[in-house]
Amino acid sequence: MQRKGASRASVYIAAVVVAVILVVAFAYAASSLSTPTGGKTTGTSTLPTSSTSTSTTSTTSTTSTQQTGTGISTEGDWVTYHGNVSRDGDDTYLPDITTPSVAWQTNVDGPVYAEPISFNGSVFVATEDDTLYSLSATTGTIQWSAQLGNPADSLAAPYACNGGYPSIYPRIGITGTPVIDPSTSTIYVVALNYSQGFNLLAVNTNTGQVRWSLPVTASGFQWTPEEQRGALTLADGFVYIPFGSYSWSCGEDGGPFGWFIGLSSTGNSTSYSFRATTTSEADIWTPEGASVGSSGDLFIVTGNSYYNATYNNADSVIELTPRLTEVSYFAPSNWAYLGPQDLDEDTTGATLLPGNLVFSIGKAGIAYLLNETDLGGIGGQLASLPVCTGGAWGSTSYANGVVYIPCANGLFAVQVKGGASPSLVPLWNATLGFMGPPIVAGNAVWTLNEITSSLYALNPTTGAIMANISEVPEYTMPHFETPSVAGNLLVFGDNTSVLAISPNDAGSSLTVNSVNQQGSAIIGEYTVLYSSNGSVINTGFTPTTYATTIGDTYQIRVDSYGSCTFSNWSDGVTSNPRTFTASSSGLSLTAVFTCGTSSSSTDAPRPTVSGNATAGVANV
Repeated sequence: MQRKGASRASVYIAAVVVAVILVVAFAYAASSLSTPTGGKTTGTSTLPTSSTSTSTTSTTSTTSTQQTGTGISTEGDWVTYHGNVSRDGDDTYLPDITTPSVAWQTNVDGPVYAEPISFNGSVFVATEDDTLYSLSATTGTIQWSAQLGNPADSLAAPYACNGGYPSIYPRIGITGTPVIDPSTSTIYVVALNYSQGFNLLAVNTNTGQVRWSLPVTASGFQWTPEEQRGALTLADGFVYIPFGSYSWSCGEDGGPFGWFIGLSSTGNSTSYSFRATTTSEADIWTPEGASVGSSGDLFIVTGNSYYNATYNNADSVIELTPRLTEVSYFAPSNWAYLGPQDLDEDTTGATLLPGNLVFSIGKAGIAYLLNETDLGGIGGQLASLPVCTGGAWGSTSYANGVVYIPCANGLFAVQVKGGASPSLVPLWNATLGFMGPPIVAGNAVWTLNEITSSLYALNPTTGAIMANISEVPEYTMPHFETPSVAGNLLVFGDNTSVLAISPNDAGSSLTVNSVNQQGSAIIGEYTVLYSSNGSVINTGFTPTTYATTIGDTYQIRVDSYGSCTFSNWSDGVTSNPRTFTASSSGLSLTAVFTCGTSSSSTDAPRPTVSGNATAGVANV
């Protein structure tokens, strides 16, 4: 559990040194569909019977149908938490860092706890006011917003009691990071509706229209005490949704428990569910959500349970089939101690590494390296290493053989050595305070300090500070906020706004002028600047100057109006719109118009228009 009935400071406790006890590995393979490849080693022990897995199938039609889209994932897209289902947070598209600066900042209606994700030139942002936004990745302009529910008042019952309330306040709406299916241009979001519960919504990424909505439920599931903080996972035709308790629990009957629920991505009401334990807790609240292995199995991590008479799936890494049948698990050898001490293993998730390896580290600060094909049972890790005090929080990242770990006392780098005798070797630590989940992009490790609200770029090899951007007022950073990548920009939520960071000083500009054929200036010709994919970036009237990014490709259009008709550009180009690539020296273009005798050096303002680069003009 996160932080029951306690102040925030009380949870940053000292690390526990774990004695490693190797036990006989065991296996269990069961699924309602098929046995996954790479079967588990058979042993004398059996899987615990404290978990429950159920499925429900219905052919009842939903109120709307899934639309077939044509969206295609391109380089620079970030469609799920930490960029992929391995949850490694490793991006190879962002340009190398030189002199980072703020590219844009956009205000939204509520706190942003979910990681912003991106697709097809847009950044998607979810807020605790149950609002989903689509922003232009280039400018931050709001393209559309959709109100997806009525958020709950977390300062009132049943969320508040005995003088306490959850760490997310004053409202709880959308907390878990959404996920995008590029093949259908659909973004899946779970929104909390006050007095109604959680709904899974499928939303058109192009328009914000809700394609369908389903309640998130399962046999025995009570939504009131459950928090949906973990990221959604899209795999095998299902959207998987993790649940755990709030930071302040009022001790409701029937929960909270760690729940993991899968709903069909087509909205046909087929569902599967897994409850981690029948005793108590074992929450699944890490912001990372579930990862997906090479076999298609899912990996979740559970939190503590105060019940420790027998092992009950708490403080564990658990492997599940796509139909949510338990396959294997790992628990530290001192699991019985961890539970009563509130030492959750699921303060981070299960990050999947090359070589069929799994990395996990929790509130005790002990890192574990596991075998993906058989997690090993109690004490069955391949390697372990005490890393930090105060615990690791949020999610780790991995790139080039190194895991980067956010801790209460800084960011730590640990080298992973595979082979016949896998091991974990400490590399460096940057003692910068309480750090958020890092990502690796632009040849830097990016991480947010949760207390000072500063964004750090660190050298991946040495941990040296490459840049420090302090753009957010102190003490406003949401818990476990993590950056993401949108094309050539790094984006993150601070509190009620979203910031985009350019990794280098890539600013450039385009100036557009207009003249008649005699060379006299014409003022007020309407112009439209488009991105390379035809999305409107900005509009203006000549003479006007647009901000551009070095190396990016754009289209610029000028409109004929009144007695003046576009003829050509002064450099002889006749296409309109015309394509150009922004350079470091900037660009100035002059449109030449053929005008009647009534034309003058001024002209009446044009009505604004919207659309894409092909609206009202020939295709280019």
